Amino acid sequence: VGLNIQEVEMDQLDLQGELDWPALRIHSAHVQFKDGAVADASLQFNAITHQVSEGKLRLDGSIGHKFLPPEISYKHISLTGEFFGPLEKLSHSGHVELQGAKFPDLTPLGMVAEWRGRWLDLESIQGNITAKNSTVAFDGAAKYGTNQMDLRVAELALTQNGEVILHLEKP
Repeated sequence: VGLNIQEVEMDQLDLQGELDWPALRIHSAHVQFKDGAVADASLQFNAITHQVSEGKLRLDGSIGHKFLPPEISYKHISLTGEFFGPLEKLSHSGHVELQGAKFPDLTPLGMVAEWRGRWLDLESIQGNITAKNSTVAFDGAAKYGTNQMDLRVAELALTQNGEVILHLEKP
């Protein structure tokens, strides 16, 4: 059975859980998207306190290309994450890998990142961006405010053929 929510098309949606008021437990949510990506999630939610616990998410495949400008694309994304806390300030952490990212005038890129945050703020983010034999490694944090974003860069390095070419001396 096909399902279309906000232009995200799914071939299959399978939910397994239980409701024991006020606790909602989703033991398994499995989504097969039309473009081949697969997502799995689970969580516990208290409807009175609006608290999420034991939230887990996994996404694997290729999805959302129609939302990107035609000159931007990617081959594959793999994402795993965990989340918990009040809905208004949800804490989250995870790992994402993006393969074959294409942007105008750039060699296709690979990206890997790990993060930890709360709501829209990233308390910690580390990763690297790779193109051919060059890698940019980064470590930092980001805080979002009204009409602004504060970015803290703690580590930034460019390596080529395994040799450090540029390195941030002082954050």
